[in-house]
Amino acid sequence: PINHSAWYAFRIWSDEEKDVSIKLIYKEGRHRYIPKISSDGENWKTISNRHFKHNERQETAELQLRVSPNSLWVSAQELMTSKEVFAWVDTLEQMEYVIGDTAGYSTLNKAIRVLKIAETEQKNVVIILSRQHPPEVTGYLAFQSFLTEILRKNKLSERFLNKYHILAFPIMNPDGVDMGHWRHNSGGVDLNRDWGDYNQPEIKQVVGYINKTLKKNKGKLILGLDFHSTWYDVFYTNTDRKSTNIPNFEAKWFAGLEENIPNYKVNEASANSNKPTSKGWFLNGQNAVGITFEIGDDTPREFIELKGKV
Repeated sequence: PINHSAWYAFRIWSDEEKDVSIKLIYKEGRHRYIPKISSDGENWKTISNRHFKHNERQETAELQLRVSPNSLWVSAQELMTSKEVFAWVDTLEQMEYVIGDTAGYSTLNKAIRVLKIAETEQKNVVIILSRQHPPEVTGYLAFQSFLTEILRKNKLSERFLNKYHILAFPIMNPDGVDMGHWRHNSGGVDLNRDWGDYNQPEIKQVVGYINKTLKKNKGKLILGLDFHSTWYDVFYTNTDRKSTNIPNFEAKWFAGLEENIPNYKVNEASANSNKPTSKGWFLNGQNAVGITFEIGDDTPREFIELKGKV
């Protein structure tokens, strides 16, 4: 009920090469995602405007495709399942300062993988997480760029890793991602409304893992970044700033973004969460800065990489 965001993904092929027309009818919903197409399920491009259109009321959309015996993949956003995410995580686990671990398992027994990143463990902790909502791929792309930059071997990243311990959760909802769900896990629950009830195994185990790490480190959780997607770029923040474990972090961080990204102005929406979301849990449960890092559906992928890096 939060918004109309009809999600789709399929493969199509034909015994012989030909042009086909496909009509999408959004029942009890509206068009949101411009189709992405791929010949291998890994490399994607946005369909051209001349091959795609939707009606003014956004109740239907039509796309023209050239099909052949080779499968053509069509998806609302780049299709990044747990297989692709885990393959990327495997590469990161080979890097210095990175230790791979498992926080627990989903209902369908998929691993909730976590990357522990630090020179030593006795430090304050930063949490970054992604894919609570399965199709929010642009947020995941920003998460990738953000984490890749932290792991880049340079003086700034080494100073950062000497001071802070990172727990990175690249895919919080592997069941929902692989089942093609929009917001829910395999239990039919929006995970970003369970940070307080802990009814779902994914959240219960991740919270337990975070608390165990804090106890072991004898440190504080100072910052939590939760990467998501919506129609446009926006940072959802808490209004409580002065009493957190890093007071007034947001203003300094946003100023740094604007200084280092050409012609960029931060879009912020601020309110203390009254729902059991990660942003509220970071603040109310740990006195940490909590920020929901939202990226637009159609934000250019090159800009997503730059923004994540900066």
